[in-house]
Amino acid sequence: MAQLSGNPSGGAHRGPRPATHVIRTEQPVDMAGLGMFLNRVTNSMREQLLRIKGVANVKSRPRHVKSQGPLVVHAVREKFYALQWLDAWPDADRSTRLVFIGRELDGAGLDCLFEQLCL
Repeated sequence: MAQLSGNPSGGAHRGPRPATHVIRTEQPVDMAGLGMFLNRVTNSMREQLLRIKGVANVKSRPRHVKSQGPLVVHAVREKFYALQWLDAWPDADRSTRLVFIGRELDGAGLDCLFEQLCL
């Protein structure tokens, strides 16, 4: 089972300021599942979501990808930027790390959907 970690306060931020939620797992993720997860998140949380940033350790890469680095994920609201593969990992940490920035984020819901679709 993945080790998922959310907002340090233990819940979603209810005030006017943006809050963050982090999903981190040592287990490589399924690329198709990651795509479905990100699509569902951006569609269902359109009003709350400000930004998604992170790197993903993908189980199997498309044949055209020759790099050994992670997949970079970057979205602002519902707009995703082109997926990029880094040539190498920036450090020794090979975990998938996704940061969600928004208002009234459902961290438990994000964790559950991520686990269902990506692992």
